[in-house]
Amino acid sequence: MNATEVQFSGVRFPTLRHAQWALFFEDLFMPWQFRPETFTLGSGVRYEPDFWLPRHELWFQVGADAGSEEDLRQWQEFAAAADGEPCEAHSHFVPGKACEIHEMHSGPPLPEQWRAREVLYSMGGLPVAEHMEAEGPRWDCSGSMETAHDSGYQWTACPECGYVGAEHAGRADRLACGHGDPIRDSNERSNAPQILAAYRLARQTVAAQFGGLCAECATPMDFGDLVGAGRPVGRRRWYHADCLLVSRRKRFQMHRSKTSAGSPAGNPGELLAG
Repeated sequence: MNATEVQFSGVRFPTLRHAQWALFFEDLFMPWQFRPETFTLGSGVRYEPDFWLPRHELWFQVGADAGSEEDLRQWQEFAAAADGEPCEAHSHFVPGKACEIHEMHSGPPLPEQWRAREVLYSMGGLPVAEHMEAEGPRWDCSGSMETAHDSGYQWTACPECGYVGAEHAGRADRLACGHGDPIRDSNERSNAPQILAAYRLARQTVAAQFGGLCAECATPMDFGDLVGAGRPVGRRRWYHADCLLVSRRKRFQMHRSKTSAGSPAGNPGELLAG
C-alpha cells in the first residue's frame, strides 16, 4: 500500500475520505461497490466513478475540498450519461446537444444497468454531525451533494421504516420506500439520529499508523487499516472499523432485548459507537 491508501472491508481506497464514506454506507446497511466499472465518455475520457449503490440505484462521487474544474466537468459529463431520468437523449441522441434536463450530452446514455435514479457529487467531505439541521448543514454547502440537474441534496431517513436515501434538502417524504407523506410527516430529516451517528462514526476513524491488536477481534492492525478509538477502559482501545460496527450492533441487540414487547427498539444507527 502507498502512503495515502486506506483499507476497509477488504477494499483498498485511494484516500481516507473514500474509506470513511464506505463505512458510512456500511453503517446504514446500504450495499455499495467501489469503482465497479470504467466508462468511456463522449469526449474520449476514461472515467471511473467512485461508488455504485445497487439497491438504491445511485452513483456517488467523492469530491475534494477544492476539486479542479476539469474533475467537475468530467463528472458533469458522466452524470448526464448516467442519469436515469428520461430525456430526449434516451430516444434520440445528438452529440453536444442540450436536452430539456441536461446542459449537454457528449455521448449516448449508459447501458440501462448502470443508469441511476440520481448521480451524486459530494462537496467537502463528510458533514459534521453537530452542524446538521433538518434541511442540511447549518452554515455552508460543504457536506451537500449535487446531482445532474440540481443541488442541495442530503442523506435522509424515513421515520417509519428507517430507509435511507438522498433527497433535495433531506425531504424524507420523497424517499423510494413510499412511506412519506408531505402533509403528515416532517419533510426534512437530514439530521435523523441514525444518519448523524453514521457521520460521527465515520469521521472518528483514521488510517492506522501504528501496530497493536484490535480490541474486538484481537488481530493485528496493519499500516493503512481504517481504525477508530472506542471507549476508554483504563486506556483508549482501538478497533478495526469493521469491528466498531460489530460492537455497535451488539449493543443494539442488547438494547432491543431489553425493550418491552410492542415498543419500538429504534435503529442501530441511533446508538453511538464507542
